[in-house]
Amino acid sequence: MIGAGSNKLHGQLSLTAQADTVLALAETYYKISGNFANGDALGFIVQDGKLIYQGPSGQCFLLNGVSDVAVSKACEITYGLHINGELVEGAETPHTFPASARTQTMAITALTKLNQNDEIDIYAKSDEASTTLTARTLRVTFWG
Repeated sequence: MIGAGSNKLHGQLSLTAQADTVLALAETYYKISGNFANGDALGFIVQDGKLIYQGPSGQCFLLNGVSDVAVSKACEITYGLHINGELVEGAETPHTFPASARTQTMAITALTKLNQNDEIDIYAKSDEASTTLTARTLRVTFWG
């Protein structure tokens, strides 16, 4: 069983407080603003707002992410997992917001392979320019 005290590799990138990110240009990814911490972890650290994998290369992980989000206007928001600054194909989660200000939950589940010292970031884009995204919560967990 995987959990606290497990010897399986696992890490978590967690937003410590609500944060706003301005998505100035449509269809352009921006790093999610805010302060991040590492939850229960084995083989991962958080440094400069990134989750950094420190285990053996070639390890496959189940990624599970969830975020409570509000936006400044009706739009489609897409979260994208980036490793070493590159978007991971298949690790995007689009969500339509029919109106502003209402908080909605976005989630993603994917499999991804990590190599030692890979740096993991969460980015977002909007299909509308000048959108402010408010991440009320954000937690991304990797289980190996």
